[in-house]
Amino acid sequence: MFTTADFLRFIAVILALPGAFFFFRAIGRAKSSRTAAYYAMRREAALASNKDLSSFVIIAILATGLAVVSIFLPPEITTPEPLPPAATLIVTPTARPTPAESTPLANSAPPGATTALSTRNVATTGTPAPSSTPLVALIRLTPTETPIAADVPTHKLVLRAISAVITSSGQPISPTAEFTKGVKSIYVSYDYVDIQQSAVIHQVWLRDGNSVYYDSSTWSRTGTGSGYLTWSPKNGFEPGLYEVRITVGDVKQFSANFMVH
Repeated sequence: MFTTADFLRFIAVILALPGAFFFFRAIGRAKSSRTAAYYAMRREAALASNKDLSSFVIIAILATGLAVVSIFLPPEITTPEPLPPAATLIVTPTARPTPAESTPLANSAPPGATTALSTRNVATTGTPAPSSTPLVALIRLTPTETPIAADVPTHKLVLRAISAVITSSGQPISPTAEFTKGVKSIYVSYDYVDIQQSAVIHQVWLRDGNSVYYDSSTWSRTGTGSGYLTWSPKNGFEPGLYEVRITVGDVKQFSANFMVH
């Protein structure tokens, strides 16, 4: 790096060149002032020698001053170039679990709405398989460490059907996703698998994106089976796009969507 001290020393060297020229010419003219044949020539040579000598002295003072200043200048601090950032190893997991969805909850049902929530155990025959079970995500911390499995909850409730009528045993009749205005009740049937007892089951009903009904209950059954939940507004269902969101604790299980015309 070319510092200020180096620059001053460079200028001093440049000034030394004409200084040397004036010095040697002054010596030559001084000899002429003693050996010239005529007085006028000796006087002119002496004056020229004095001028050259004065120029040499001025240049020598400047060059010497610059050299001295360059010696006593404080050393310049150079900032090292920043090191490149360390390489970051990004490992893509084999699969991502479905994240829990926070669901806005209404404090109470709309005025006049009935709260006919039922999560009855309809049947326990067979072992229905959940429709989707998230894979365990494997994350490798370092090349030498053993992969660890993330603690991800699995879906325990699976949507079966949506209907306006069910049998005496709780089975849906004529499942559909479209209903007419004024329908009294909507039944959302589901299968369940090994839900922990005392778990809190939340249901939120929305119409056109706005919460219209909310309820929760504590799970008390074991094993596998099927059941349903229902809501019966006082004046029947108004037209709109409905969504029913079901969660176990904070973990979303499924959403049921249907239209009322």
